[in-house]
Amino acid sequence: MTLVNMGVNTLKGGRIQRVEKYIAGDTFMLTYGGGVADVNLHKLLAFHKVHGMVSTVTAVRPPLRFGELLVEKGSIWLFIGKQTR
Repeated sequence: MTLVNMGVNTLKGGRIQRVEKYIAGDTFMLTYGGGVADVNLHKLLAFHKVHGMVSTVTAVRPPLRFGELLVEKGSIWLFIGKQTR
C-alpha cells in the first residue's frame, strides 16, 4: 500500500497522474474520498476479472456530499459531481 499526499489544490486527474509511477502492471486499486466501507477486495478483484471490464467502481449509499452515482442493472449511467461554489 502506498499513501501519497497530493495537497489540497490538486484535482482528481492530477492526483491519479501523480501516483502513476507507483503503479506496476495493468491492474491496480485506488480509493478516493473520505468514505469508509466494508469491501472484500479479493472478491472485488475476482468480480472485475470475470467481467472483463476496463474499470470497476464501488459506491455506498446514501450519496456522499462529494457526488452521486446513479446505477441501473449494475452499470453506472450517470455521475453527478459535487456542486462547486
